Order: sequence, then structure tokens, then C-alpha cells
Amino acid sequence: MDNESHGMHKGKKEGHEKYNYYLLNSKIIILKKRVSECKKEIMSLKAKNKKLDKLAMIDPLTKIGNRNLLRFEMRKQFENAMRENSDFGLLLIDIDNLKVINDVKGHNEGDRIIKNTAGVIKKNTRNIDTVCRIGGDEFVVITANSGLDKVGTIELKLKEAFKKEGIDVSMGFSSLKENRENVSDKENVKNSAQMQRLFRKYYFKLYVNADKRMYSEKKSKRVFGAST
Repeated sequence: MDNESHGMHKGKKEGHEKYNYYLLNSKIIILKKRVSECKKEIMSLKAKNKKLDKLAMIDPLTKIGNRNLLRFEMRKQFENAMRENSDFGLLLIDIDNLKVINDVKGHNEGDRIIKNTAGVIKKNTRNIDTVCRIGGDEFVVITANSGLDKVGTIELKLKEAFKKEGIDVSMGFSSLKENRENVSDKENVKNSAQMQRLFRKYYFKLYVNADKRMYSEKKSKRVFGAST
């Protein structure tokens, strides 16, 4: 191969290598851009999912928690109580005669009372407590790291506040330690499935006992719709 042919061959080879380098570099730039776009999309989806998760735990009428939040916070309080041998309480609040109000004055008035009830509860409980609406006229307060004494104090405070607002409610409370059959329950918990079974057991006990006390109060006031 003469020098001229060798030079042409070398030039073509260098040109081909430069083209391949340019092509590879262009692909890398495109891939980096796409990776950056994917990261932004993932962050956006995470933010949307977080917002959806939050919305799934919020009651749309009152903007407080719903049953989903109640169960989530109850589980958290329960597991903490098992670890620390601490206590927490459950306070049920039911608006008296809401059905009658809806029938006589209309649902707009009923909704107004429901929203006012939520506002009174939020205003008269602590930031660490959880407030939820779990039915048309039923609310729950989880008193964090507190037993019957604190629940009773909050109940008295709420009764005064509701009286000033002219809202008639009935309440009932219970606490974990009040219902615990065995203080060494946690020693028998070996895995998450056993913890879940224990949680379901005490969740039911707390709710039932608080509910009984609430309806006992309703009956003592001869509230319409109280169980007989």
C-alpha cells in the first residue's frame, strides 16, 4: 500500500472513530437526560402517592381523620404500648339525635353540626392526640401515651366546650391497660402476625367498652335512637 492509500485509509478510520465517538456521546447525553426526566417523574409520582395516601385517611366533610387513620394510629399506639408497657385511651363521641336534626332541619344543618363537632374536638384535644370521624355522627379520639385519667380529663373539657356551643353529644371511654388481661402479652409476641392478632383483640375490646359506656350515657339521657 503506497503512502497516499495508507493516508486515505488512516483518515477514513479516524473519521469513522470520531463519528462513533460522537454517536456514543450523543446517546450518553440522551440517556442522561432521560434518567433525569425519569427521576423527576418518580419524585412527582411519589409526591402524588403521598398526597393520595393522606387523602385516603382524611374525612372530606370535616377534614379530620377517617377510619383508615384511626386504625393506623391505633396500631402505632398499640405497638408502642407493648414495647414500653405504657397506656393509651380511646374516647368515643356521638352526636345526639343527628337523624332527627337531618329529618327536621335538613342535611345542611346536620353537616354544619358535624363540622362544628369536629372543630370543638380538635380545639380541645392535644396535638399528640388523633381525632377521627368514623361514621355519620360518631367521632373517636385516641389519647396518645395516656390512660383513663387523661381520657377522663379530656372528656370533661369536651363536655364543657360542647355545652357552650350548644351541641348535644354522648361519650364513652376506655384504655388499653384497663382491658389488658396479661401485662406480659408482649413476651408472647414472636412475629408481626402474632402482633397483628393481639392488636385486633385489644382494638375490639377498647372499642366495645367505650361504645357500651357511650350508649349507657345516651340511655340515661333518654336520647332518641339509643339502644334499649
